[in-house]
Amino acid sequence: MSSLAEIDPQLIEEAAKAALEHSKNSTDPKPLEDAIKWFRFLVERPGLESDVKARWNINLGTALARLGEREGSGPRLDEAVSAYREALKENTRERVPLAWAETQSNLGKALLALSERESSTTQLEAAVTAFTEALQGFTSQHEPLDWAEAKTNLGNALFRLGQRKNDTEQIAQAVKAYREALKELTRERDPIRWARTQTSIGIALGELGKPENETTKLEEAVIALREALEVRTREQRPLEWAGTQINLGTALRILGERTNGTERLKEAIAAFLEASEVLTLELFPPQWAMIQFELASTHFAIFDKTSEPTQLDKALKAISNAMEVYHKINAEQETKDADQLRGKILAAKGKS
Repeated sequence: MSSLAEIDPQLIEEAAKAALEHSKNSTDPKPLEDAIKWFRFLVERPGLESDVKARWNINLGTALARLGEREGSGPRLDEAVSAYREALKENTRERVPLAWAETQSNLGKALLALSERESSTTQLEAAVTAFTEALQGFTSQHEPLDWAEAKTNLGNALFRLGQRKNDTEQIAQAVKAYREALKELTRERDPIRWARTQTSIGIALGELGKPENETTKLEEAVIALREALEVRTREQRPLEWAGTQINLGTALRILGERTNGTERLKEAIAAFLEASEVLTLELFPPQWAMIQFELASTHFAIFDKTSEPTQLDKALKAISNAMEVYHKINAEQETKDADQLRGKILAAKGKS
């Protein structure tokens, strides 16, 4: 068998690109492993022209990032970041502005994926920088969907950064980025990404609405999430639909705890019950347990407003369901939180 050094580089590139394309529709890691091996061989060849070296590094980064995300591999994602940064040494903004922007966007996505495997904010801050740079090259007039994707990813990075640093200003900036993205990601043009971005807006607004004086943000979150559910239907996208129902229920629960009456709380229960029809105990035990915890919290909130003993019974049943799962999966923090809520429910039952 011939070694790679004996094969025409153009043939190696064609084989590597074919493997990379094949990997989109295959869960088998081998096509990506082959693409990585072949592109790595190509970029290490001496005397390469700058545009060729940049192209091969970009493809290498794409293969590494895709495999890294599938395997949950930090080292693969680290290598992807390095490959994209190598490409940016050749693909400068002055020389090839659009390719530079695309590479910055790819770099940002790899950094964003890497940040999920680290507790520091370093990668998130770098991702914010990369997406901000990409938006200097894309324009809403000439590359509207690329621009909107970079805006959305900037929002994702800002939101996670705001959560990690407990910085509401970063989360507010995320909402702004998402809303700007929707100027191009309209429901008519791209309904799936429109709904995803509406959901992101709803989740971010829900975070901003947690302080007592930010009820308006929760109301906006409810509107955004309900709009997303017009596209994220149970029939077409059941898991996304169920996740959005949970986010809607949580926003409604917090809103209901702050406002008069029980209407919002009952709407929250309806949303959680809808979600539990898809995220069942048998298929998704951690998510089902989370829903049970939310149901318990909501029934307990209704009891606070109405003093109806049946609400305490429902709350106790739900929190017991949640605790049973949390014990089985060794979810320590969730078990602790559930145990605290169960204590409050039992104390209320003792007084009622």
